[in-house]
Amino acid sequence: MKSKLDIIFRLNFRIIAPVVLMLSLIGVGLSIFVLGTLSDFQTSSIKEDMVWTSKLSYDIVNRQYYSMVMSGGLRDRKLERIDQGKALGELEDFGRQKDFSVIVYSETENRLVLNGGFPIGFIRRIEHQFPESETARVKWAGREYYVYHFGFGPWRWQIFHLKDASQYAGLIVNIRYAQWATGLILVLAAALLYLLLRWNINRPIGQIIHSIEEGGLPVYRGIREFEYLAGGIGRMRKSLEERERFLARVFDSIQDGISIMDTGMRIIRVNPTMERWFRHQMPRSEERRVGKECRSRLSPYP
Repeated sequence: MKSKLDIIFRLNFRIIAPVVLMLSLIGVGLSIFVLGTLSDFQTSSIKEDMVWTSKLSYDIVNRQYYSMVMSGGLRDRKLERIDQGKALGELEDFGRQKDFSVIVYSETENRLVLNGGFPIGFIRRIEHQFPESETARVKWAGREYYVYHFGFGPWRWQIFHLKDASQYAGLIVNIRYAQWATGLILVLAAALLYLLLRWNINRPIGQIIHSIEEGGLPVYRGIREFEYLAGGIGRMRKSLEERERFLARVFDSIQDGISIMDTGMRIIRVNPTMERWFRHQMPRSEERRVGKECRSRLSPYP
């Protein structure tokens, strides 16, 4: 007969383990989905920030150009340079306020009219490597930058925004915390489900098995379904015991000698009549009789 621990272990393996495994697989899938969503959120947030600042920069330059046109300075190169200088000053101040570098390359003059601390070769490489109006990530002097550039046609300018990636460290840290929190919640949910299943399944079944091993009727109070199971087992056991006692009385009352043997001709049980007939050959103790060969114990000949 299997021990209670063996039965409960098998129960854990067959019922609880698949449930926890299924939850774990769901958790892994959900975690991958959440991590992907958070990563997309991080990327989209950075892109939106770069697009927003670039739009404001474009408005600064466009406003200055429109002011020049309205004042009649379009044909006056000197006035145009003054207005361009004003635009560059506003761009530099705006970049300083928003913690990013603004670089302006003039295609007409083939030089940087606002360098922002970066060499022209690096800026031209960005221009050729990445298309306009797209956020990209580049490295320079051991640091990483997010870059976004766009053109201003009337002055033939290419305007570049470079922002140190460390400026988004707070956002990235918060997203990492969210990722870890999601994983921790999934682990706690799996552990809670495991403990809940053990409490609601293992404990009742363990009590029922313990009662049966002690030789008594299974008794349990708590979960209704297990109460019904314990009651059903108890009623079945009572019925079997009563039936066994009835068959034992019938077996013992038969006046013919009856011997029950297994396929190896070993004694399993004999009735009282058989015991009287062969009392000189078989042991008086039933424990000593069971398992003896029939030919050696029930032969009518000495």
